[in-house]
Amino acid sequence: IGNYIIGSVQAGFFALLLIFGIIFITFGPGYNIMGYIMMPLGGFLLVFPSLLLDGIRRKHSGKVKAWIVFKLVFLGLFLAMCMVKLFIAGQVLSTIIQLIMFTLGFMYCSGMVIVHYNILLDDENVLESALENFSNKGYYLDNQQQIKDDPPAYSQTV
Repeated sequence: IGNYIIGSVQAGFFALLLIFGIIFITFGPGYNIMGYIMMPLGGFLLVFPSLLLDGIRRKHSGKVKAWIVFKLVFLGLFLAMCMVKLFIAGQVLSTIIQLIMFTLGFMYCSGMVIVHYNILLDDENVLESALENFSNKGYYLDNQQQIKDDPPAYSQTV
């Protein structure tokens, strides 16, 4: 249930980014440029929480993996921006606090999703191994001897 909450909150935030971009383009004469940036950015970022929610609902690990890769790329971009801010602006204390808070939030969200991802992978492996054990012919047992179609023992009378 935690992954649904994480995905829903992120999807809501990115949907708001998309909606505010449209509002800025439509009604804000001085904010058109901001709206033109926010709208495609919000639309693009909305894809990944949607993949997470759909992957959890359908138990599809590939869609959850896409969200995990997105979060790692997002973490890298955020760390790069913080380093630029640290060296150019010289705001050491605020940058360190932002790094700590973002890293803790990232670890919590990603940790929960990665645990669920591993559960999905385990479920898929159990399903794959069950499908591999099933044979289309159905003639073989564990001892690899072919089953003969002899009449049942009770039909043979002495």
